[in-house]
Amino acid sequence: MDYVIIQRQNNKKPDKKNTFHDFPDRQYDKPLCGCTNYQEKLLNGDIIGIKFMTLRKHQIKLNYQIIDPKYKKEYQIPKIYAEYEHLEEHMFKILDIIDNRIRIEPFYFEKNKVLHHSTVFNFKSSFSIPKIYIKKEYLIEFYIDEYLNEFESSESELESETETESESLPLIKEFFVNITEWHIFRLKSFITKPEKTVYVSKKLPSYHKIYILPETYDSTIQYFELIRNNINLFEHYFGKEEVKRLGTLEQVISHNNMLYKKAMEYFDKDIDYKIESYLDFEAKMKKPFIIPEIEYIHYPDVYRVYKQDLDFNILISNTISNWSGRLLDEKVRKLIKKSDVVRIGIYHEKLNMAATIYFKLIHKLKNGKFLGILSHSSKTELYEDIILIIDTQAITEVAGYEDYILNNEEEYYFTGMGAMDWDYESIIPIDYNAII
Repeated sequence: MDYVIIQRQNNKKPDKKNTFHDFPDRQYDKPLCGCTNYQEKLLNGDIIGIKFMTLRKHQIKLNYQIIDPKYKKEYQIPKIYAEYEHLEEHMFKILDIIDNRIRIEPFYFEKNKVLHHSTVFNFKSSFSIPKIYIKKEYLIEFYIDEYLNEFESSESELESETETESESLPLIKEFFVNITEWHIFRLKSFITKPEKTVYVSKKLPSYHKIYILPETYDSTIQYFELIRNNINLFEHYFGKEEVKRLGTLEQVISHNNMLYKKAMEYFDKDIDYKIESYLDFEAKMKKPFIIPEIEYIHYPDVYRVYKQDLDFNILISNTISNWSGRLLDEKVRKLIKKSDVVRIGIYHEKLNMAATIYFKLIHKLKNGKFLGILSHSSKTELYEDIILIIDTQAITEVAGYEDYILNNEEEYYFTGMGAMDWDYESIIPIDYNAII
């Protein structure tokens, strides 16, 4: 597999000199160590990280069910692949350094696993499908998507036809929807406790804004059965005109038939099938795709040094909260797991400056600590892709764990960096002894 080494000096530099109070200026010609630049000389026995990049292909998930089964022998949707830059960070041990050549050997703290960095990108493409091959329900959906995109500011054409079907139907600006379990839940909530959920009617779609797909047919039937079986209740709370707006299953089917006719007229021979896919591969420790056969490197190839950060330390937190700022029971610290996103504080003692950063926990270590990598929400040019060993006692916020809120009745206890309850007398060095 072809690959290239990504040097830290290849990172995009900030446009202006970094005076951000959290970090000293970035020095991209030096390796990263903890949160800052590694200023010391490399030594025999040091553990380093080298970042590799290769191009990989990912098959985009498409809806192959849109093709009418009777045409599957005549037409098949092509397979679409997105090419993306895949990044891996491998650890190596320095064996010796002679002149400008560094001899290395692979190092694993977990057998045969390396760090796969996160990758996020948007993929857009399109291809043509003859309209005669597309199922009726999906041709309607294509038409609705085209219609809403092209006539977003006006729906007079469809609404005028709807008025012909029902003279007194109130027109409400809505988007086209499928009936899902969410709509079923809203109806059942109203039927069970109508006096508490009367507002639900404004959340329900008019029949002329509903289109049925094969996968939503059963939920659409259930939806209108609930309305029909409780019609008196709906009329009592909503009024007859509002119930008329909700309509019946038969009206939806009739209106869908009308939409299909308009779709056949609207489209030429081919449909432009647009693809928009958001790909988000999370950082993980796993077996490598890249197998680098290297024995010697040069200093600029060293992306990271796994030694103690001499400038920054991690702060101990006296409290832990969820992301809404509500205090959680301390026992949550023992429940924190791999894949959680947490917030910790780091402290520069010489400058007397602190910052909070969000990390994704990607690996649980044997000593109960975690390997954490900067989450998307904190990833900037200033922070780079910091990797830390995180002690749960340092976590000041964690996503989720609502069952462990200490007082649900209390207003938000605190939010924001200034209210973090840190113990500045108790700090944890940023080092990597747990994996070395």
